[in-house]
Amino acid sequence: NILNSVCTFLCKYPEFYSIITERVVLRLDTIYQEGMTHYVSDELYPQKNNMTRYNHSLTCSIIIWYICSINEKNANNPLHDNFIIRLMIIAMLHDVSHVALSHVIDRVRHEYHAENRQSFIEHHKSLMQILTQLQDRGIINIEKDILHEFNDFIKGGDKTRLNIDRLAYFLHDWYFAKNYNLGKDVTKAVHFITDAINSVRMYIGFHNGFPINELVFTDIDIAEKFSKISCKMNQLWTGAI
Repeated sequence: NILNSVCTFLCKYPEFYSIITERVVLRLDTIYQEGMTHYVSDELYPQKNNMTRYNHSLTCSIIIWYICSINEKNANNPLHDNFIIRLMIIAMLHDVSHVALSHVIDRVRHEYHAENRQSFIEHHKSLMQILTQLQDRGIINIEKDILHEFNDFIKGGDKTRLNIDRLAYFLHDWYFAKNYNLGKDVTKAVHFITDAINSVRMYIGFHNGFPINELVFTDIDIAEKFSKISCKMNQLWTGAI
């Protein structure tokens, strides 16, 4: 039902479809989240999740659409369609400059994919053409949106803050960790993930002249459980690697 609703919404924005089918974006479907560890044998690393950067980026976009829908319904906070598609585009492109082995390159050249994102996007003319069309329609600002303004909201550097990137990781990591005593009951896991996302509220605006882009849980019990499970999953993946 969610996917059907998203598809209906996106019919108004063929440019988004152009982005997710653009060759330079589709290449993310050959880049695995786990980097080098994806190529370790299943016997040595059975908990690999086979999640690609493309899957992850699309998940981030859909989560944004869903949270915006919840905000409009529960917080009586109508959001303009252009604003929602703007966030979805930012999310879809937040990992676009990742190279073959994902974050491995960052160990060689610190924050390589983040620092080279602007030049990477500008180099791919067909992607820039789509983004320019969206900018001409007043939907995005290439300089602010793709490179700066909502980075903390989508992919915050502070590990204590909730962001779209972390929600997406939680969603697919817990599902794949079901055989490792973190979520054996898949139905229960899906119900909790649904409750968690339904509990998220989005605050975007300005305070004393400074931008505030925040995601927060409105249920303290869900927030506590989310934090504990996230820590367990981090221990699992770190131990595996």
